[in-house]
Amino acid sequence: FNTLNSISSYLRKDVEIADEMIGRLGDFLRITLQNSGAQEIQLQQEINFLKQYLEIEQLRFQDRLQADFDIAPDTLTALVPNLILQPIVENAVRHGISAMIGPGIIRITAERYNSKLQIKIMDNGPGFQEMKRGIGITSTTNRLKQMYGDQGQFYIAHNQEGGVIVILEMPFHESEAN
Repeated sequence: FNTLNSISSYLRKDVEIADEMIGRLGDFLRITLQNSGAQEIQLQQEINFLKQYLEIEQLRFQDRLQADFDIAPDTLTALVPNLILQPIVENAVRHGISAMIGPGIIRITAERYNSKLQIKIMDNGPGFQEMKRGIGITSTTNRLKQMYGDQGQFYIAHNQEGGVIVILEMPFHESEAN
C-alpha cells in the first residue's frame, strides 16, 4: 500500500518513474501470489522477492538508497517463513532511509550458526527515540514464535554504526528435497 501511495505521487511529478514502478509492482505481486500458500520458502526465494521490492523503492529514492546483501552461500537453501523480511525492510526504508537527506544503506546478511539461521537487517538511518511495536514488528515476532516456539527470536536495537539493526533467528533446516 505504501508503494501505491508512492506511485500515486509520481503520477503528477514523473510519469516515467510511476510507469516503471507499476511494472515492477506487478512483478512483485506475481511472485507474492506464486508463493502465497507456502508457510516456508527457501531463503534464496525470499531474497529474490526482497530484491524486487527494493528495486521499486530504488526508483523512488534513486541514489539515496543502496541495498547491500551478504548472504552466506550455505544459507540459500534454508527454509524461512514466507515474506518474513519484506515488512522489516519496509520499516527500514520508511523510518530510516526516508528520514535522511543523504544516502541511505540497507544491509541484509544471513549466516548459519550451528543449528540456527541468523538474518540481520541494518540501516544507517536516524534510529529511533522510542521503540514502537507496530504491525510489521508485531506480526514478524508472532510468526517466528508461532512457527518455531522459543527457537524463533526477534531482536531490534540501535546499530552501533548508526541506524537500527534487526536480528531474526530460527532453526536452520532445509526442504527434504535438498
